[in-house]
Amino acid sequence: MELQIPFRCCQCEVLVAKGVRKETAMERSNLLTPEERARITEIQDLLIERYVEQKEALERNNTVRTKEIELEIKELKREMAGVKEWANV
Repeated sequence: MELQIPFRCCQCEVLVAKGVRKETAMERSNLLTPEERARITEIQDLLIERYVEQKEALERNNTVRTKEIELEIKELKREMAGVKEWANV
């Protein structure tokens, strides 16, 4: 009897071996409602903006604004995790 070891397909995150298959991020996102997907996209856009703002604040040595942005980032990440947790993704 030959053992088959799972391996990753060269172009995606699918595990292949004896019918074993791992869900991709895209497939998991289909478990979200359109509203949840839209909110996650919105949060991701806001996170990008906050990271850019944080970098600029660091370059200006504005530590107060850097800390404020850090808190905003944490809150956005917490909200995104909540949306995903609610949808069991």
